[in-house]
Amino acid sequence: MSIVVHNLNKLNSESSGRFMNRQINSILKTIGVFSALSIILIWLYFTFSWISNNGGQIIFSTFLMIFLPACLALVGSLKLKSTYLYVAFVWTLPAALYILLTPTFFRYIGFITFFYLLVGILINIVSTKHNDMATNK
Repeated sequence: MSIVVHNLNKLNSESSGRFMNRQINSILKTIGVFSALSIILIWLYFTFSWISNNGGQIIFSTFLMIFLPACLALVGSLKLKSTYLYVAFVWTLPAALYILLTPTFFRYIGFITFFYLLVGILINIVSTKHNDMATNK
């Protein structure tokens, strides 16, 4: 009888662990998608309203340094791949630090970029804990 109770408790804790892991993954996915989409929207505003008169060179360089990494971060957030988020963070970091020091609205790109790193680290922590729980069965 105690073996059955032990196995039921083990099954119950595993299922609640999986449920909790799904909730955390959902939260991380939401934060990552929100940060990537907000940077994409800020870039679109930046491109089409603020610098449209200043020439194509700025648009092209911000496309390479802000928009493309945000798309990569969006894919990484949807797939919960921390490597994509790390690459997007490192790729955006020089432009984000430069923009962070400006006194304009666009400095939020610099703040939001750090969410790529945060979500990537948290995905690694959650997946490591999940793997540890799976090996300790």
